[in-house]
Amino acid sequence: MRVFTAAVTIAALGIALLGRTVASPTPTPVPGGANQAAGTSGPITGQLFNGKLRLSKMSLTPKTDLGDNFLVFSTIVANGTKKDREVLLQAHLADADGVTLNQSPGDPNGGPCALAPGAACRNSFSFKITDPQFKPVKVLVEELGNGPQPVFRVILVPPSSQG
Repeated sequence: MRVFTAAVTIAALGIALLGRTVASPTPTPVPGGANQAAGTSGPITGQLFNGKLRLSKMSLTPKTDLGDNFLVFSTIVANGTKKDREVLLQAHLADADGVTLNQSPGDPNGGPCALAPGAACRNSFSFKITDPQFKPVKVLVEELGNGPQPVFRVILVPPSSQG
């Protein structure tokens, strides 16, 4: 009986050790990485609300100024709270690889805005395009001031799907 018990114990130990040496698959990483800011995402053709501000009537249009090429992101920003709010936004244009362009110095045009509850203002941000290979896929918009706020991820509609 001792031989049988010893054999079972050795077999169980071997299975346990074998199970520990087999590599388990790596877990799928969470999209966005460790530093991704909380926020809301949606298409440029819609309205986005982060619980405090609403972005609507968004557009991205090309512009040439003194031989330089720009993309201009424009939006209407509305106060979605019941209190007066001073709003200053910052924007970044990103491609599919995560390469980002910062807004031009002096932007946003139209900001900062002092907004009463429900009031709105227009903001626009210019991005100088120096690399003809840069193909933007989203605009990241964040509020400066008023403490940490959820960001907006504006998903750009591919040109082939625009009417």
